[in-house]
Amino acid sequence: MADPPISVQWLKANKVEAVHAQMKSYSEVSLRVRFLKGFCPEALKFLLTNVASKWGEFGLASKPFPVNRSLLMSPEILTSSGFTASRDKESVPAWRDGAAGSSLQMAMVIAIDKRMFEYELHKTNSEAFKF
Repeated sequence: MADPPISVQWLKANKVEAVHAQMKSYSEVSLRVRFLKGFCPEALKFLLTNVASKWGEFGLASKPFPVNRSLLMSPEILTSSGFTASRDKESVPAWRDGAAGSSLQMAMVIAIDKRMFEYELHKTNSEAFKF
């Protein structure tokens, strides 16, 4: 007897949950995978080594991260490699995909680092970007 195919519908029907404190549902896991695939490795490394590490060094690990998760995982920031559906990939403007998207992400992460630590926004419990 073959196992049933695992799909989003199957996961929802069987109420499968991820065993991760920050990713409790399939959609949250899916968002994280999209982020990891669509965010430039250099920018991600800079985000983790500079911003996240300093966040811990300043004793702020229990406070919210200075960048809203929805901003980092936003389709306006990610490159087309973060998407699986062709319509989603096509929605990423060509001028912002690939190297241009990586440059945008790197500039954003450098701005986060500068705003939080050079301008000392970490002392105000503020986010790096306000809209």
